[in-house]
Amino acid sequence: MHGFDDSLFNVIFSYTRKQATEDGNLIDVTEQAKETGFKVPVAVSLNLYAKYITPPKELEGEGQSVTGRLHDLFSMCLLAMQDKLDQSRISFQVFFKPSHSRGPLKK
Repeated sequence: MHGFDDSLFNVIFSYTRKQATEDGNLIDVTEQAKETGFKVPVAVSLNLYAKYITPPKELEGEGQSVTGRLHDLFSMCLLAMQDKLDQSRISFQVFFKPSHSRGPLKK
């Protein structure tokens, strides 16, 4: 592993994971991620959590829950990582059932 020589750069701003979590901009979901097989700390953005992970109230009776949606997210992530273990970044898609009031999904 190569080290990073920060003496070449002037830091103009620093915002740590701890600060982002304390500010509410990152939501720590490490415990839930461990249940799916993750061995590292995991956090999601407030935007992802509020708009996609937390299901609309009208879908709670249809089996939609934060726990279930996190499980789906982590499962899809693990599947996407299987053949890309040598990469530092991956992309994958997860589809969450939208609110009935939002109308049908458009392609």
